[in-house]
Amino acid sequence: MLQPFLIENDGKDHFSIIDRLAKEKIAYYGDRLNERHIELIEIIHTYGEKNLARRFSSKRLTARDFANKVEPDYVEKFIRPFIEKKMARCIAIARDENIPIYYRETKNVVYESDYVQIEETPAEIVFNFHKLPEETRYFQTISHNGQTINLKDREGFILTNEPCWLMLDQKLYHFNQDVDGKKLKMFFDRDFILVPAKHEKKYYSTFVKKCLRDFPVKTEGIPMSYPVPEKTPLLSLDVDFQGLPGLFLWFDYSGKPIRPDEKSRKIINLHFEAGSPSFDLFNRDSAWEKQLMDFLESNGFKRSGEHMYLAGDKRGKYNLVYWLNKHSKALHDKGFRIDQALTEAKYFTGHVEMTVKTEEKNDWFDVYAVAKFGDDYEIPIIQLRKYLLNGIREFKLPDGRIAILPEEWFSKYADLLTFGQKAKEKVRVKTWHKDLVNQSMQQTLSITRTADERPLAEKKHPEAAQPENLHATLRSYQMDGYRWLDFLRSHQLGGCLADDMGLGKTLQTLAVLVNHINIKKAEAPAAPKKQSSGQTDLFSEIENAEGHGTPSLVVMPASLIHNWQHEIRKFAPHIRHLNYTGATRFDLLRKIPQADLVLTTYGTIRNDYTELEKIKFGYIILDESQVIKNPTSKAAKAIYKLNADHRLTLSGTPIENSLTDLWSQMHFLNPGLLGDLRFFKRYFATPIEKNNNEERQQKLHLLIKPFMLRRTKIEVARELPELNQEYIYCDMPAEQHKLYNDEKIRVRNFILDNFEKQGAANSAIVMLQALTKLRQLANHPALTENGWADGSGKFDEVIRNLETLISEGHKVLVFSSFVKHLEIFTSYFDEKKMKYSLLTGQSRRREKIIKEFQTDPERNVFFISLKAGGVGLNLTEAEYVFILDPWWNPQVENQAINRAHRIGQTRHVFAYRFITLNTIEEKILKLQRRKADLADLFIRSDNPLKDMNLEDIKDLIA
Repeated sequence: MLQPFLIENDGKDHFSIIDRLAKEKIAYYGDRLNERHIELIEIIHTYGEKNLARRFSSKRLTARDFANKVEPDYVEKFIRPFIEKKMARCIAIARDENIPIYYRETKNVVYESDYVQIEETPAEIVFNFHKLPEETRYFQTISHNGQTINLKDREGFILTNEPCWLMLDQKLYHFNQDVDGKKLKMFFDRDFILVPAKHEKKYYSTFVKKCLRDFPVKTEGIPMSYPVPEKTPLLSLDVDFQGLPGLFLWFDYSGKPIRPDEKSRKIINLHFEAGSPSFDLFNRDSAWEKQLMDFLESNGFKRSGEHMYLAGDKRGKYNLVYWLNKHSKALHDKGFRIDQALTEAKYFTGHVEMTVKTEEKNDWFDVYAVAKFGDDYEIPIIQLRKYLLNGIREFKLPDGRIAILPEEWFSKYADLLTFGQKAKEKVRVKTWHKDLVNQSMQQTLSITRTADERPLAEKKHPEAAQPENLHATLRSYQMDGYRWLDFLRSHQLGGCLADDMGLGKTLQTLAVLVNHINIKKAEAPAAPKKQSSGQTDLFSEIENAEGHGTPSLVVMPASLIHNWQHEIRKFAPHIRHLNYTGATRFDLLRKIPQADLVLTTYGTIRNDYTELEKIKFGYIILDESQVIKNPTSKAAKAIYKLNADHRLTLSGTPIENSLTDLWSQMHFLNPGLLGDLRFFKRYFATPIEKNNNEERQQKLHLLIKPFMLRRTKIEVARELPELNQEYIYCDMPAEQHKLYNDEKIRVRNFILDNFEKQGAANSAIVMLQALTKLRQLANHPALTENGWADGSGKFDEVIRNLETLISEGHKVLVFSSFVKHLEIFTSYFDEKKMKYSLLTGQSRRREKIIKEFQTDPERNVFFISLKAGGVGLNLTEAEYVFILDPWWNPQVENQAINRAHRIGQTRHVFAYRFITLNTIEEKILKLQRRKADLADLFIRSDNPLKDMNLEDIKDLIA
């Protein structure tokens, strides 16, 4: 064993031993030792007798007792390997630090001739095989620096077995091979090992073949050939060490597969015929293998142990086969062979692609999409529909092989197959689905007839001029809306105008109607003139008019009929319009073809659709189209049955409760755009509403975007006047109308009788009280009639508009002369659990109420009595002002409006006055306009009626 000594040269041919170095003496000799010396001493210390006894004995034995009791087999198996590894480290340190090693047996001195040279270059074991007629002789020699060294009869021994250090002729040799020192040792005292002929075949096929592969070999009597092998790269679909499918790389050399990381660089084939062995031997082509491995590594292959392979995930073989499909051309060019070792069905591993061509056909596109599987098969995509829409990746080809459909196809062609219809071997796609299909397929469908390939929502609308006979000047955003509507008309498409309340949806609609009527009249043949009957009523004019035979229809809530009539008279008085409502409406059916425009209600359509569906309308327009949000309702079903060339909806809130609201309206506008209701709920509504599926949200948005135009006040603010004032006319339901008329007759008789008996001066208070009751009944009968449950036309109209504005996020001030009227609304808000603010003359903590409205984003509505809110309020957070009832003095209304329209307001203000038709409210408006000096007539304390005559009073209660 290696032991450390301190020696000293006496100037002679030997060295004197000063001391044996031990760990305990390091401090004493520290000035003569460096770090590597100390490391050597500490390593040798670990295999000292005491440490060996301590390490390898479970009992507390002395070194002597341990040495006497330890078994020789135990020493060979455990103790000697431990010592040899330590000594191998010591030899390496001695070599690196030029620390001399001497071989000493029992002498007390060290001679120079005892010096052991450590050879720097490694030696090689050479395996020698001599084939004789009846036997084979085997022995080992050493090759070092080109010289062959025989071991027989040489002075030497194996210093360490693993790793092997050989002591031979005062030299220490190490090896660049995995050498077993014990086997090498046997050739110190024998010439060879003899292998009888009967064992040769097995011997050559195992030991000799392994030596040829891993070590230098010299042979005699054994033919050796060195042919050029056939090389083929091989990819094998097999299972990995985890039992998952994997794609493995092999190199096939003349039929012998080799793993990429096998250590041997040689390929050996044994031929044993008539007792005579021969070998074919050739080296692997490292450059060729590296080129192939680099190619695969750049495409996802990884190294793992001796293998280079592409791992399968939980979906296993699908991704692996798809990888082969994707790279099939490159693999073919590089000569790869594909082997499917899995015991399942064989998979198609060739090139897979989808080719797409399109052709325009009127308002749809025919899409010819064909899946190509190499040069073998072409399958129309329509045959793959159930696979691509249901996530089925395995498709059986006619020859029985299984093709794995590329994962990208499932998303890329899902919209094509979802929204397209089968037409023989092609898919037919409606024009309005083109943008969605284009986006998912990530390509522009090559249409033969259309030059403008931009998405429909991005197409520039023609610069159509405003119709000459429209009595209005459209603002620029209104012109954009008109041109958009006209663009849809020219393409036979329906659309929803969803502008904020107050931006003129009715005016834009009238513009496109006027244009449509002009076009139809220009196209219609001249009709012979009819003799007038001399009647001047509307119906006789229509009956005798020269109609174009294609009237348009506007359907709305009953409360909007009069507003539409007002807007028509204001902006398009030349339009022959017909009010198709009421109990006597059936008499008007025959007049409809001669009208330009028919106004009716949803309730009327629900009841009369069997007659109206026989008429072909130019336009059908739904105002407040959210009324048909329930597609199963009678109104919606009736609307769907009507016939028209063009369809349009108006709504500030097209979606109130769920996406089904949107489907119902879009189904009316463009049937088929969103599929049937069952499909829409499964594909859009449920994933979006329950799972917040962003992809489906984007698809739905893309589908409806071309057919919905919405502008907010903020977007068009620069074009709006600072204050917009409008009147909203409300109809009374039958019960309210009867109650009001009965009271009006009573009040009329009472006032006239009182006026005649006591005169104007003494009748003011009585008259004011009577007229106030009429005003209250016009608002809501519940103001005077306890337990009234039959509703109010004005209440319904105000609530409808409030809910629209709340849904749009606006704040509204609601003024009324009657606190009880406001309380009817607050009770409704309480029932619906909607936040609001209320300010009346009885309110305390006024500043707190105002601040809550201004700062709480959920308080959209502020109910205020006219007297409490007329002055001293600054409510610039609000943008809309509702005046629920006209006041005798319009200045009071203006003061209410000025609560929002004042310094500090950064947005445009919309003021709406709600007027109940055929009531005293209409008469108050007329008086306001006709007599400016009546501004405060009813609030002066000195003879307030002195300036009113009997005709004025009769007009109020007519």
